[in-house]
Amino acid sequence: MANENGANKNLYFFAGLAILFIVLGGSNEYFNIMPQTVSFGLVSTGIAIILFGILESAVNVKLKNSPILGKSISASGAAGGFYLIFMLLKTDLISPPPKPALFDIAFSAPLYTGGGDQHISLDTLRFTQANPLSTYSDYPLSPTKFLGALWVEYEVKERQLSGAGDKYMGTFVREISNSFQGNPSEVPRFKMCFKRINVDPIVAKLQCSDGSCNLTEDSRSIEICDQLNAKIDTPWFFSKAHAADSVKKGWVTPSIDTLERQFKESQQTYVAFSISSENLNLPENADSFQYQVSVNSIPIYINGWMKDETTRFLDKEGGFELKFGLQNLDFAGADFGNEWLKLEITYFARGEELRTDVVERSFIALREVDNVGINVGATHYNWGGKQYFGVNDRFEIFFWSSTDSDELVNRRKRFFDEENIELNGNRLVAVIRPPLNENENFGLVLGIVDNYGRVDFTFSENKASEIEQWGSANLTGRRTKVRPETGYDHPLINELNVYELGKKH
Repeated sequence: MANENGANKNLYFFAGLAILFIVLGGSNEYFNIMPQTVSFGLVSTGIAIILFGILESAVNVKLKNSPILGKSISASGAAGGFYLIFMLLKTDLISPPPKPALFDIAFSAPLYTGGGDQHISLDTLRFTQANPLSTYSDYPLSPTKFLGALWVEYEVKERQLSGAGDKYMGTFVREISNSFQGNPSEVPRFKMCFKRINVDPIVAKLQCSDGSCNLTEDSRSIEICDQLNAKIDTPWFFSKAHAADSVKKGWVTPSIDTLERQFKESQQTYVAFSISSENLNLPENADSFQYQVSVNSIPIYINGWMKDETTRFLDKEGGFELKFGLQNLDFAGADFGNEWLKLEITYFARGEELRTDVVERSFIALREVDNVGINVGATHYNWGGKQYFGVNDRFEIFFWSSTDSDELVNRRKRFFDEENIELNGNRLVAVIRPPLNENENFGLVLGIVDNYGRVDFTFSENKASEIEQWGSANLTGRRTKVRPETGYDHPLINELNVYELGKKH
């Protein structure tokens, strides 16, 4: 009985001592006096003391004649308990991972002054986030504050990073308002990359110039990435140097929401395309994709984005969909009235390339777009579109028609184009128009090449009448040079006629 009373007293003593250590550990954690590891150690010691007391009481009763063995058993049990509890506290089993830290990003950038190109916005930016994966892709950003005459400030809202060491990456380019031929590197851009260095609240303020962004003194809990050694789980496009001569020249075009806005505001003509698939037949871990559009084998850089800058989050449950729009570029219907679109889509899983699908279709410029189904391997894509006509693009000027498409495509168009005729300093070209409705004739219409390489062949009624009058005075009766194919000269045009789009002719 005396041994049991002594055991109980020992148990009370060890319990009180253990509570003291646990309270000390909790206080340190709450007030953040010493590192979190100290809190883990104090709590683990308290629990180990309880285990020692329990074992000590038990062995004193059971092993009356072996006190040394009893102490060894108690100490061993307490040490094992300490190690187990301490390791559990350091893992996610007891301490859950930190929640993603939501924060705003404020950054300043210089107003664009290079060349004063009217097709590149002075202050509006487009933003694409590469890491963490996000739906923030080709997203418009307007200035939130003007900082004098040469600088503006922008904000990117509700970005997040989970733990220390996580990287945030994104790129900003100037918004494109009209299409032009050139290199995407001509579009001013800024690249941003920083990483979280602790679990404290994040303050992200940067200043961007010369293509990159650096932290200001107001930033907290983050530091600029070591971009040369950066390695993340999504395609890292900042590691590639895009020299002007390493990227193929192509068309730099506005984003579809810019075209939608311009149509609503000023009725500017464009065509909207949408490509989708309900089942991509990809592995479960597929999480992102990149894309490249081309037309007639010429790359399209939507808002100046190069393919490795187009990373987008892939929502397999919602299905795949990509939308983009095009103004009338240099479309002249060289393939019997058709233009050819190609879309390359590369899918990724945690930065590793899974496969690339190449999807192609034809369309006729400034005609209604048919919906087509296209199979690529085991994946079925639907590709459709809608043509939007502006108020100043309703009339065409025909100068030749024939049921002999080969004659128009391979002879009459080339004969006309190679005469290098100009109207007010802009070259004229022949644009092939395939049959419409019940009419079986192919036609040639006048196209005017503007200063940016685009071909305009639809006009307002007044503009079309003016061009027709000029053509009647300067082209009617005119003949080509002697053609080597035939050994003769040929009539340049047949007869000029103005027709409204969609009408039978």
